Amino acid sequence: MGIKSNIINKTALFLTAVLMFLNLYLIFIWAPNEINLGISQRIFFIHIPLAWLGMISMFILGITSIIYLFTNNTKWDNLAKSTAEIGVLFLSLLY
Repeated sequence: MGIKSNIINKTALFLTAVLMFLNLYLIFIWAPNEINLGISQRIFFIHIPLAWLGMISMFILGITSIIYLFTNNTKWDNLAKSTAEIGVLFLSLLY
């Protein structure tokens, strides 16, 4: 791993952390309470994006697995493995 990729990784990690804390601030402090549901409505701000990301990851997993079966190229198999890990992570965070 070169110096340039190390800088990119550290920058991506920093931006991810900043955006996560910004997201939590917007969810719990800035967003007003809904009239009927009150504070329990805020769970939608976390669960809906997790569900979408998990399902999109599983969809990509299916597509890349089918492509791997036709091409037998390990690039597609590696992509399928990584999207499976990401999909399981997001879907397990729902519960």
